Amino acid sequence: MKTRYDFKYFEFSKNDFQNPKNAGGFDIYQVGELEMSANACIEKHKQICHEISYIISGEGTFTTGDKEIPIKSGDIHIISKDEWHTIKSSKSCGLRFAFLGFGFNCDFHDLLPASIKELFNQSPTYVVSDSSGVGKLFAMLIDESYSNGRNSEKASESLITYILILAQRLFSGTEGQKFFPEKSARFIGQPLYDIIRFIDKSTPNCPSVREICEKFSYSESYISHLFKKKLGVGISEYITESRLSYSEMLLFDDKHSISEIARIIGYGSLQSFCKAFRKKHGQTPTQYKQARKKRIGTHD
Repeated sequence: MKTRYDFKYFEFSKNDFQNPKNAGGFDIYQVGELEMSANACIEKHKQICHEISYIISGEGTFTTGDKEIPIKSGDIHIISKDEWHTIKSSKSCGLRFAFLGFGFNCDFHDLLPASIKELFNQSPTYVVSDSSGVGKLFAMLIDESYSNGRNSEKASESLITYILILAQRLFSGTEGQKFFPEKSARFIGQPLYDIIRFIDKSTPNCPSVREICEKFSYSESYISHLFKKKLGVGISEYITESRLSYSEMLLFDDKHSISEIARIIGYGSLQSFCKAFRKKHGQTPTQYKQARKKRIGTHD
């Protein structure tokens, strides 16, 4: 019996399949985001270019060839040109992901390391969890693709290169060694620095305090002590600050409603988001956005 799906998905993308945009060693076919409702399906199709995706929220499955791969928020997925592909969201929740469709052009070998291209040579590993901030680079790439600003091509090339370099490291398990700074009076220590970086890289999908404790194998009391001693705020306050800072960026891209922003950064309701935002800024998100735009307009 054939499974019935609710064929509902919404795409925000820039397509150049007939005339891909050149960016250094890359030909860009498609850049954007796609959001699927729960129990939705994008039918089997053949890739006309390489594609790398970052799962922003939700969960589901990406099927490549005959291999069905579970995916969830924070995952990176790659698929090579000419492979067959199907996408399904979970029956219980939707799925939202950013994607880049591209090809390597004749300038690639002179500009970029061969290991990047090798990543798409039918690798048996299609999904890896992001721990390097790839999601934020995707957001910057999408913004750049729609800005058509000065040096946009060069900026897009740099972002794509960085995305693929980080992906290659993650898929090959060769992330760079960490830098250990010299101790000083303001040295916060490696444990606290690792936690701060983890929170920052995870935003807007900020982890809970419990998840942080489990990942770093520290007790909640120890982590709370570190934050209070070195930063003067509790870890919960730091997470809230990180989420609200991310919301400030989203307020100005005009792609999301206030309710959507509240959901993206993990608030259960619009009211709770507005209350936290007002506590920080003394204004609602709408008032803050209007005031900021007015200030920018004054200085144009």
